[in-house]
Amino acid sequence: MWAPVATYEQLAADLARPIADGGWRPGDTLPSVRQIAEDHGTSAATAGRALRELAGAGIVEVTARRRATVATDGATRASRWLHDTPALRMAGSDDPLLARLTELVDAPIVRHPASGSAAGLQALWADEVDTASLHLRTPDGRYNTPFVASLLSDRSPALVHLWRRDQGIVVSAARADDVRDLTDLPGLRLALRPTGSGTRTLLDQLARQEGIDPTSLTGPILTSHLDVALAVATGTADAGITIRAAANLLDLAFIPLASEPFELALPADHLPQLDALLDTATSPAFRQLAEPLGYDHTDTGRVQLLAG
Repeated sequence: MWAPVATYEQLAADLARPIADGGWRPGDTLPSVRQIAEDHGTSAATAGRALRELAGAGIVEVTARRRATVATDGATRASRWLHDTPALRMAGSDDPLLARLTELVDAPIVRHPASGSAAGLQALWADEVDTASLHLRTPDGRYNTPFVASLLSDRSPALVHLWRRDQGIVVSAARADDVRDLTDLPGLRLALRPTGSGTRTLLDQLARQEGIDPTSLTGPILTSHLDVALAVATGTADAGITIRAAANLLDLAFIPLASEPFELALPADHLPQLDALLDTATSPAFRQLAEPLGYDHTDTGRVQLLAG
């Protein structure tokens, strides 16, 4: 049971924090007024007033005779309401080190549900987020710049380099002697990232270069690099395409395919919003944490302004 609170303002803040942190997600139903009052050791009147405060801020939605639900942009609004400062809205590509970085940054960061490089860029183009993480490769081997320069052509596009990382094949112990490169993958159960992710785009491009039909590479579609590595480690898949960091975390064999820049795209006028994140990313303590995972931090924090 949570500690009693004295005012509806304090209770509203207690309810807003799990929304800002992602514990309660858009569409989730909050406890009833009676349950909130009981959990917090207060009256139903105070609990009801706290919910009305959150509804007035657009954090939750309340309709007659129904319990409050988290608003679509409730996390962003909750962060702003709690900290009285704009939260950094981020979408895009999955990376375990980026997830750890956002946990360590001493500033509000809200993760938008748009996942994958392409979806993140679309959310950025639609002005639903402030920045998008990406690692999108063109067929001729260029990364990120052409896509960002085109989509943000009227908004002074910029790229901020976070780190380089290796993409490759992870294999189970049972298949360690059978898989040497992409040509050995057809016919295996492969743990794959979704269409639109940078990893899937890379795999499709490299497969075509080897004369492999990408549609012949099949298996479970997974939402994160750690999910891919776990599928291989547990035997759900024979092999997978993921980053070296995920393989290192689970002590899996790794066959490199490409080294790629992992970057943040954003309009140049949003660059000051990255100050806290980059202060943490370039700190010695964070680099020491990341080093065993196989990331290259040589140019972390480098800003590239693109011609629109």
